Formats: sequence, C-alpha cells, structure tokens
Amino acid sequence: YYLRIAERNNINVKLDVTIPEVLTISSLSLSIIIGNTFDNAIEACCDLPAEQRIIHLQLRKQYRSLFYRLENPYSDTSRGIRIGEYHGYGLKNINRIVQENHGNFYTKKKDGVFTVQVRLNCEN
Repeated sequence: YYLRIAERNNINVKLDVTIPEVLTISSLSLSIIIGNTFDNAIEACCDLPAEQRIIHLQLRKQYRSLFYRLENPYSDTSRGIRIGEYHGYGLKNINRIVQENHGNFYTKKKDGVFTVQVRLNCEN
C-alpha cells in the first residue's frame, strides 16, 4: 500500500529487509510501526522537490532483536504537522508497542534527514 503511494508521489523507496518468515512480534504491531512511520515519511517527502524524495527502510532480525530503521529527508518549511482529533497517536502507538516488547525507540533530525529507529525483543 505505502509503496504504491510513494510511487504515485515520485518518491524513491530503498528497501533493505532481511527477516524470517515467522516472528514472535505480531503482524499488527509491525504494521503499526511501519504504517505510521512510512505515512509520516511520505508526507515529509511530498514537501520536497521530486529529485530529493527518498525513503530508506531497513528491517532486520538479529539474534533476539528485531531492528527497524526508516530515514527520509524533510523540509523545515513544510506544510506543517497535521492537526486533528487523532494527531500524535502514531508515535504514541509505536512507543506502546516498543514498551510491550521491552525495546527501544529513537528519533533524530539532523542535516535535513529524519530518522526513526526501533529495536524490539523477540524470541525466535
């Protein structure tokens, strides 16, 4: 779904995904993380010229941890943050999932690049 939206908006998406077929993390939890971060990245990229639009997603399972990292450029002069009844719940939902899985959640803005990193504990 998000790849199609990115393509329609001329956003280059680089995927680096290496995970086993079965994870102990629920598919719902994983889709909340990917969906919220990807949605935010697409919105940020749409405020940039087409040649600057890129999203880099990494997802790896290593030992007993699942690592997720998403990077995208952003503009300080963007349209602004969406305002509405449900604004701000995406990152809160990600934080809830991270806490439930005894993981870590980190965001960073530096040199025009926004980075989200998530580490979740998983047993398989």
